[in-house]
Amino acid sequence: MNPHQYYASLLAIDTNNAKNVPFSVLNGDLSYINVLDAMNAWHLVQELSLVFSNNANNSNNSNNVFAASFKHTSPAGVAMASTSLEAYCKARDCDPLCSFGDFIAISHTVDEETAEYIKTEVSDGIIAPDYTPKALEILKEKKNI
Repeated sequence: MNPHQYYASLLAIDTNNAKNVPFSVLNGDLSYINVLDAMNAWHLVQELSLVFSNNANNSNNSNNVFAASFKHTSPAGVAMASTSLEAYCKARDCDPLCSFGDFIAISHTVDEETAEYIKTEVSDGIIAPDYTPKALEILKEKKNI
């Protein structure tokens, strides 16, 4: 469960390329529990994105950002908003005490404003489809993420 311990493996479901892990670690070390939190949080925000973008009654929702705060394989909060920062703040505010030391998932590109906020919080990591170059720089400055 800790970064210094070896875990078996994590394989992509893509049978054409099953030897590759389905994400890249851009900074720091992951523990086994971090990997579980990252993958579970990622699946949650992706599923919400899919459901809301396919809902005919909510055609304006395709631009919404989804964020999740996961801690020890359980969601501490999840939210939808128009920006990454607002979505993550809402998700974290669902249960701020439980979100302490969380793993974050954001459905869209992480921008500088969101990275600056995350930099002030105690979090173990973040998974997102992309980061602006400046946001990635900001997050790499954060200790233990």
